[in-house]
Amino acid sequence: MAVEFNYAKLGARIRKKRRELGLSQEMLAEKASLTKAHISHIENSYSKPSVQTLFQIAHALDITANELLYDYADVSMDEFCAVISELCADCSPRERDMILSVVKTMTASFPLLDNE
Repeated sequence: MAVEFNYAKLGARIRKKRRELGLSQEMLAEKASLTKAHISHIENSYSKPSVQTLFQIAHALDITANELLYDYADVSMDEFCAVISELCADCSPRERDMILSVVKTMTASFPLLDNE
């Protein structure tokens, strides 16, 4: 079974990050050495960007290509754990303990966020 890539979500992630940075499509295009029309077509999923184009956009947005490609909001718990495991694979036991401490602190504060 082939997994279909969602280009609309890719475009939405690019648009969201661009807007967070206060960039117009023209400004992003200039930073990425692309045209404004090409940025618009990608954001609106009219065109499928090449890998090179994705890297150019990611660099211009100061994020990784992975952040553009992977939609962390839609992952299952197994996928989430796999991502965390992959990110921590090269960590020392002390670094893993620190990460675990941070995660525990963050999750303990979640009920406080519900009151905001």
